[in-house]
Amino acid sequence: MSSYVISGTSRGIGLELTKQLLALPSSQISTIVALSRSSPSDGLQTLLNTHTDRLHHVIAAVDDNASVQKAATDVEKILGNKGLDVLVNNAGIPS
Repeated sequence: MSSYVISGTSRGIGLELTKQLLALPSSQISTIVALSRSSPSDGLQTLLNTHTDRLHHVIAAVDDNASVQKAATDVEKILGNKGLDVLVNNAGIPS
């Protein structure tokens, strides 16, 4: 049972990867933490509503150190003593 944190999950590759991982059984992927820089997009919110037991959302702007530190604390609370298995850094920094 793996745990994943994926950044940039509002749309595109990050959202699709989240969908693909949720299609796998919970015995394979137990927890997914979806990071985005603001409130969940409609697509991500739909997934959050459907997979309340496995999918969690955390706000994190990768270009803001304080935001990343808070997100790390939030992720630690979600995962507890299970630890993190996979980090997918898919977020871009807005120009």
